[in-house]
Amino acid sequence: MADEPTFLVQSGEPDLAGLPEISMFADARHRSAEPMLGPHRNPGIEICLCRSGIYRWVVESSTVEIKPGELSITRPWQLHSGQNNVLGPGRLTWIIITAGGDGRLEAPDVERLLQAEAAWVLDTISTSARSFLGEVPEAPALFDLICEELAAPLPGRYATIRAAIVRLLVVAARRLAALDQEGGDADEAIPAKVVAVLNEVARAPEAEWTSAGMAERAGMGATAFTEWCRRATGRSPRWYVLEQRLRSARELLVESTWTVTEVALETGFSSSQHFSASFRKLFGETPTGFRSRIASEGDRGY
Repeated sequence: MADEPTFLVQSGEPDLAGLPEISMFADARHRSAEPMLGPHRNPGIEICLCRSGIYRWVVESSTVEIKPGELSITRPWQLHSGQNNVLGPGRLTWIIITAGGDGRLEAPDVERLLQAEAAWVLDTISTSARSFLGEVPEAPALFDLICEELAAPLPGRYATIRAAIVRLLVVAARRLAALDQEGGDADEAIPAKVVAVLNEVARAPEAEWTSAGMAERAGMGATAFTEWCRRATGRSPRWYVLEQRLRSARELLVESTWTVTEVALETGFSSSQHFSASFRKLFGETPTGFRSRIASEGDRGY
């Protein structure tokens, strides 16, 4: 079962009674990948900050990946989900800033604070085709401030939170404007056949996948498929398969009592040595060390 958010407030709750600008604010840790983020639309601007792990979204058929310190953004009513509907493992902080049916903010106090630049900020956010913001140095501190103010009802917190929201919108707009000015493709749609093959790999990573076989399954040449795979996942086909096997193996190490060798063979590795070396390279610890750490954290009630 997925971990509960460590902090979560939603519209209608007392903590947000004086903040109609916020539909949701949450900070959550997930110990394992969970099929819990299916396609959905938010009635607002959602900005997500990756604290740890790697998060992949599918935004209107485009794949977006954010790593620690990076942000993503979705616009009002934009369809998005976790890749393969999966969320985690890692830690994510996000805010959904309220918007109306036309995609404009329903936050007169925020627009008042933005004053003459309100139109530029909101138009820049709404017209950019990008969902990846990358690193925005100020953002983590702004998320921390909002979280602290929501958790501790002190006088003046509404003004403090509004100021943080305004600043977050400004730095997001500036980042989008800079990316658009730099040029290059925005979030180009990944062909459906490529997405289908990548989903098949994620569902059964232990199968005997090859780059040539994946390309043939997608109905294209190996070079073209490799390029699309890199755009969609940030990985070559071979490394994408390896990563999916390792993530599947990590779940088995937590959920089963199988030996490391049994987990390795079950997830498509030819030997426990290759499995252990690859696991350590991706996750920074050995399979045995990972299993021991998770068991220890469970004993301490983390």
